[in-house]
Amino acid sequence: MSEKGLADRGLVTFFNIDKAGFYKIRKEKEAEHIEGSYESILKSVYDWIESEEHFVNCIPWDIHVHKSRTPIYVRDKHYDSDTGDYFFVFWRKITDKSGKLGGIAEDASKAASTGDAFSVEASKRNGKTLIVGQPMYYWFIKEFNILATIKFSDSLIDTQNVCAFIKRAINNRVEHPNKSTSYNEIYDPRTNTNRVTNKVTYQSTDEKHKSLFLGFAASEKRINIYDANLEKLARKITHVVVRDVISTKVVEDNRSGILRLFERVLEKKKNNIFKRQVEVETAISLTGEELKDLVELYSETHDPTIDTWANIGFIEDGEDAPKFFNSYLERTHLYLDPSKRHEGIHYNADYIYSTIKRERNSLLASFYEQQEVATVNEKG
Repeated sequence: MSEKGLADRGLVTFFNIDKAGFYKIRKEKEAEHIEGSYESILKSVYDWIESEEHFVNCIPWDIHVHKSRTPIYVRDKHYDSDTGDYFFVFWRKITDKSGKLGGIAEDASKAASTGDAFSVEASKRNGKTLIVGQPMYYWFIKEFNILATIKFSDSLIDTQNVCAFIKRAINNRVEHPNKSTSYNEIYDPRTNTNRVTNKVTYQSTDEKHKSLFLGFAASEKRINIYDANLEKLARKITHVVVRDVISTKVVEDNRSGILRLFERVLEKKKNNIFKRQVEVETAISLTGEELKDLVELYSETHDPTIDTWANIGFIEDGEDAPKFFNSYLERTHLYLDPSKRHEGIHYNADYIYSTIKRERNSLLASFYEQQEVATVNEKG
């Protein structure tokens, strides 16, 4: 594989699976999970895709009926029987709200003229109509009840719509013995047409519960900084970022009229104090022990109820934006060989997952550590 400097770097972000299965609606309470699992839902979607012969059919709704819905297809998939992981390469069609995508010739004049604008959607190559879009890479990890997105510079993330895709796949494409579907025609003002909607409900296997709905939802997984592997994290940190609020007392009121007016507007004249939010970024190399001391200092002094700005954060090697202790989002990177792209467009599921599997323990290290801590606590 290429050196990291030449490799294609993907940002890996983890999400909790909040819902996966069939649920009963309860008034003024959270929906109650009755049956079904993360694993069974993924297998059902995987098997459905496996049964389809053509890519254009790997979408769980009729694109001619739901013209305003962004089309998402499954381009490729992989299942690993050793880990139980599923990996899907989704393809999200690029359109505007009308379902069309256009392009302007780079040598076009400022004034529109004939032959300087084209419909990309209708473009063809080798006599074949193209579905113009971008890939989305999703790794589903049942072992920890999470999923991970892998974002490259030319790929997308759309987790809300991917979850909706999975629900629609089960509702519209997967056979289920206790499924009930009702149809209703409604007027769609966006398309000025009538369209048919369907409501899908399920009965539990034991027949005790009716009108269950399929739930599948995910949310970004935020890792408590106190649970992180500080030794490992310290090796990645290149800068520490400190946010604070400083106050300056005005001894003599010899300021210009503009400053005095500014203070009156902010209603601070009575105490003659200016407050300013500051952020200081310092290049630094930390040991795990030093980072632990910093976290402990933060824990002792930080009170978010007093000031939401004051914080301590850090920048990891290769990153531009800081992460702050009060909201540390677990992210890491995956490096791929760009020459392995299929036709230079996207990575195939088998290739990208083979790389994931080699680095799986490292990518999931914080989850294994949390699992070990939980096991120790359970044993007392």
